[in-house]
Amino acid sequence: MPDLFLEFTITRDDLVAFNRYHAQSSPTWKRVNAWYRFGCGCVVFASLTLLSVAMNTIIFALAGLLTALIYVFVYPLWVRRWLDWSARRFYGEGANRGTLGWHRLTLQDDASHEESETGTQTTSYAGIERVAETDEYLFVYIGAVQAHVIPKTRLQVGDAREFAGVLRGRLQKSAV
Repeated sequence: MPDLFLEFTITRDDLVAFNRYHAQSSPTWKRVNAWYRFGCGCVVFASLTLLSVAMNTIIFALAGLLTALIYVFVYPLWVRRWLDWSARRFYGEGANRGTLGWHRLTLQDDASHEESETGTQTTSYAGIERVAETDEYLFVYIGAVQAHVIPKTRLQVGDAREFAGVLRGRLQKSAV
């Protein structure tokens, strides 16, 4: 079978989208976020309830409950904005010439091969952890938090659906 490849460009917004996707799909991130979200809400409520008991008034308990509820519902929105802001800042440091810009990802018989303006990288199929897909992106994970980010809307050459199907097939063969 001839080599199958995609050509595309990556922008900082694409990397921000990957960070957002990973945070939404990572079991570890979800668990940590749940602890912060509900744990902090409970601590605020418990603290103000204790203050209410100590001062023999219900107003602090009600304030604690209201504050905790607001926190529980506002926290996810704040975290998403913070993640996007942080990723934009991190990827804004330096030129990132090998990360941003033109890329070609090729599926060869025994490995995937990536080319960018600054060099090349070959990854055996055993080194690819998983393939994830959204309506706008294809993410080829080559580490726990590292992936080839392929924006489907800016493909210059190739078909993302065909590429993902062939890649998944090769990953299954390499796992055997």
